[in-house]
Amino acid sequence: MMRIQNEINLILLCSHLSINETMKDQMKLLLSAALDWEKIKKIADNHHLTPLLYYNLNKISLEKYLPQDVLEAFKASYFTNIYFNAMAEEEITRILEVVSRKKLSIVFLKGFALMKTLYLNQGLRMMCDVDILIKEEELLEIKNILTQLDFSIGAQEALKQEQKYEIEMNFTKQINISQVMMIDVHWKLAYDRPYKLNLPFLWERTQKIRFNEQELTFLSYEDTFLFLVLHIKKHVRSLTLNFIIDIAEFLNKYQDRLNWAYISKIAKSNHILVSVYFSLYLADEFLSIKAPSEILRFSRPNFIKRGLIRILINKCNFLKFSQKKAISVRFLLFDYLFDSFIYFWRVSFWERYLHG
Repeated sequence: MMRIQNEINLILLCSHLSINETMKDQMKLLLSAALDWEKIKKIADNHHLTPLLYYNLNKISLEKYLPQDVLEAFKASYFTNIYFNAMAEEEITRILEVVSRKKLSIVFLKGFALMKTLYLNQGLRMMCDVDILIKEEELLEIKNILTQLDFSIGAQEALKQEQKYEIEMNFTKQINISQVMMIDVHWKLAYDRPYKLNLPFLWERTQKIRFNEQELTFLSYEDTFLFLVLHIKKHVRSLTLNFIIDIAEFLNKYQDRLNWAYISKIAKSNHILVSVYFSLYLADEFLSIKAPSEILRFSRPNFIKRGLIRILINKCNFLKFSQKKAISVRFLLFDYLFDSFIYFWRVSFWERYLHG
């Protein structure tokens, strides 16, 4: 068995929202040894984990083990993230005021949704952008609202309205001299690759919470889980640990509330059972979060495919996860061999034809 480097072990131990005494003792032991702090800093930055590492080390009074320059860099990242997320919330409040006045519908996805329902701390979850889901027929109105609020859209992004296979549009706004806020407007949760995603009653199943005397709308717990699964599947070639933390901590907090029968039915009908298994495997492999045995039994592929997935990606080789391995994993995530043929046909021929 391959040995996990001390630096990786420390990062994985810090990558939880709750640190127990056993984990704290393990962290102390690792911190008392010689560590390559430049390597830790580089990994944490690349995987968008620096604020979470700082928060956990500081919370359990282990920050004294860090070199002063590393501690200052971690601390700066944490408070910069708090500031950026606070600025993003101000922009979201402005958007919500107009959207609710016009009686339009938006659902917050991924980073911002998880920050408000799971992380519950502005500093812990880094956001590259704010993802929202809209109704496709309201795209023009949403675009006009964002434009009026000084968000801009590039020429290439504007073309997406004319490309039938596109599912999102990106808007940007300079919120201060050094930071840009991006909003990704989705009218579908995933590309039709290989098939059109079917989540019945998605809008009817949404949930709401109060925020600054306004209502925020999120996907249901089950649909959130499925969206996180799809997100990992989409980004398997550029997979970062923060995506794995999202799904692991979501399972840790909500798995007892999830309707696993619904998830199994939807995953099977949309041919994403192996993708569900893959996400559950990552949560267990990297953060020791166990999923219910019934969903594992229902979703797990044959032993050959399971074995290949475990060989190609695990916590021992994750930092050497090459593009070649990522492509292999991507191929393994198709439920059926025929699905892969449909996928490559759509990407290679159909979408190019639509692009015309």
